[in-house]
Order: sequence, then C-alpha cells, then structure tokens
Amino acid sequence: MEPDVTTPDHEFELRLERRVDGQTGQELLDLVVETVREFASYGYRLDLRESVDMTRRTITVEVGGVSLPNIATASPGRARGVSTIAMPADGAYEVYVVRKQRTVVFRVAIAKGVPSPLAVEEGGFIRLVG
Repeated sequence: MEPDVTTPDHEFELRLERRVDGQTGQELLDLVVETVREFASYGYRLDLRESVDMTRRTITVEVGGVSLPNIATASPGRARGVSTIAMPADGAYEVYVVRKQRTVVFRVAIAKGVPSPLAVEEGGFIRLVG
C-alpha cells in the first residue's frame, strides 16, 4: 500500500511565540513564519517586515522573498523568518499576513502574555499553527 502523500493547500505557517528577553526581562511576541516546503541544501531565511498599530489593535506581517542566511552552511529544512514585537496588552487583535497582494487575517487573543487563536480565515496561503 502506497503512503498517502498530499500537497498542503498553503505555502506558509505562522506561529505566535511568547518570549522573555534575557537581558531586559521584557516580554516579547515572536511572529514566526516558515515555509511548508523543505529545502534540501540550505536553511533559507524568509524576509519579513512587521508593523503594529495598537490603537486599531492590528499587527501586520509582510512576507517577502527567500534569501540565504549570512552564514551559508548546509542545513536543510524549511525557510524561516522571525519578526519580534513588544508583547501587546491583553485583548483581541487582528493579525494581517500579506504576501504578493494577498492578505489573510487571523484574530488572536492575548491573555497574560499568552497568544491564542480566536478566528482563522480559511483557504489562504498561510495557516496559524501551534
């Protein structure tokens, strides 16, 4: 029997990870974007640009191109990019992920520094995971 190999319907995955800066003690939110595709040669870097509007409670992440890391060593795997922002105050936020004139919106809640999904737009190029 052949294994069931399916092609994912999205190109990227987004994880929201809480982190504390070891030097300052400041709570941070890492916006981690990875390709679904695995690369055989290098651990490529995804270029990301973020903007935050706390009055509108929106976080926008623009996913750019793929580039080689500063040190090009053979390390196969997914292309990855990380944008870091100060941990937002508790409440609901909309996270907009933009790639080549396409936008996917996620609604997330921050409670005591822990992000969790509220609503996920289906059928986009990216999925909110973990």
